[in-house]
Amino acid sequence: ARYLRAAFVPQGSAVSTEALHESYSTDIFLSIPPGLSKDVAVKTFKAETTGRFKPVSFSFGVSNQGNCHVDIDASIGITDSKGESVRDIRLSDRNTRILPGLTRTFTLEDSQGFESGAYNCDLTVKIGKTKTLISKYTLKI
Repeated sequence: ARYLRAAFVPQGSAVSTEALHESYSTDIFLSIPPGLSKDVAVKTFKAETTGRFKPVSFSFGVSNQGNCHVDIDASIGITDSKGESVRDIRLSDRNTRILPGLTRTFTLEDSQGFESGAYNCDLTVKIGKTKTLISKYTLKI
């Protein structure tokens, strides 16, 4: 259970903030129902490029089939065929909320491009502090 305090400010009022909290505020009880579920899955993960040393556009879709909204944090770790790390790309979008029943597609851009070869791309999607999803993609240049 959580409480929220709402303060009401009369228009044109010259009342101090402290007085407002005492005379024009109320506590609201927020009930959090039992059985909240965060049923989240990575639906798609792909990359598009036009060639060697050309920008790469990574996109992935995340589906929320739970009954509450979720916020995600995502990154892509890229390694070469020898397993050596090439670079990491983080999702910089601050608005990552996914409402129940929806799928959202996110895009990460890499402007540097890559040499010819095959690269292993590991997408890591974190949902809160408790759940992590992994998806893999092989990028061939």
